[in-house]
Amino acid sequence: MTSCRICNFIRGFLLLAGGLLIMMAYFAWAGDEPAVRLPGPMAFGMAVPAIGIPSFIIKYRRYKAQRRG
Repeated sequence: MTSCRICNFIRGFLLLAGGLLIMMAYFAWAGDEPAVRLPGPMAFGMAVPAIGIPSFIIKYRRYKAQRRG
């Protein structure tokens, strides 16, 4: 089965969104118990640029290499 890039992006987004909805429902039901096991908001905030910046650099280098031919 083949699919386009946009379809794959939408599938991934829906998978993550569904997981987040399930987690939100679980945490609302469980109360404060899961909060003890989760890292703080700062850890999540630092993870975004720690993952995003290297992936941007890799994509930009691939783009430049492809453009040079």
